[in-house]
Amino acid sequence: MEEKLVELLKISNLLEKNQDEYFITIIYSSFEDNLLTVAMYSKLDFSMQQRCEISLETEPIAKLDALIRALKIFMGV
Repeated sequence: MEEKLVELLKISNLLEKNQDEYFITIIYSSFEDNLLTVAMYSKLDFSMQQRCEISLETEPIAKLDALIRALKIFMGV
């Protein structure tokens, strides 16, 4: 799990540095179901483009893997 979270942080940093259109916010709440919220915003008008919520308590690690894969595809990595 920890490796996946570190990978997510690295990918979001790369996304912000390597292009001029989007940035990612990552919010984690340890309250109740350990909710991880990842959202992509436009740098031009700060509008939310995509959002994903993952309950680290109840949802499988595969959903986090799928999110990481999707971000890599989006970035062309």
